[in-house]
Amino acid sequence: MKRKATDFHDNSQNSKHLLWVDIETTGDDPEKDRILEIGCILTDKDLTHISPCFQAYVQSPMKEILKLNPKLKNLATECSQSPYTLDNIENALIRFIKDRHSSEVLWTLAGANLSINMMFLNKYLPKFTFHLFSRVVNIDTLRELCWRWKPNTYARAPMRKKDSRLIERLPKAIDELRWYRENLFTRRLTLTGPRKLSI
Repeated sequence: MKRKATDFHDNSQNSKHLLWVDIETTGDDPEKDRILEIGCILTDKDLTHISPCFQAYVQSPMKEILKLNPKLKNLATECSQSPYTLDNIENALIRFIKDRHSSEVLWTLAGANLSINMMFLNKYLPKFTFHLFSRVVNIDTLRELCWRWKPNTYARAPMRKKDSRLIERLPKAIDELRWYRENLFTRRLTLTGPRKLSI
């Protein structure tokens, strides 16, 4: 299948949708660690949910998971009981999205911790990443810029709970972007000069 080569969106509503994806892994190194859980929510441009949460555990032997990360006992139990391989989940995830999103439009990935997550997605879910748009909406970028440019605003920003489960993180990531939208992008600035430009 030939990928649609574009770095620009069309103006359809589907192209404005955001595909929120998060994963649980045994660690941060895609060369030795593995994906254990995958979750996905689809929202429109206004961050309104237009899908339920897709969530699945990847079939993995408990002993191998605990060897890589002994702290993941609860997650290892879920994965050891899962009937779904990573390939099963990748195909189901693609169907889940295509049922709610035009297959003619590349999907815009959104979320937190995307720099690490994308390394795992590119390595282990290539059929899924084939459909992704070249740009992403990474909340970590807003977080870093807010810390540098608006420290007083950053002091009020929602804090992320350490060691939270994926099923909790996904909706909270959407809430976090909503918070930045309401607190960082509310001021209207007008620049004057040879040409008047409104931002």
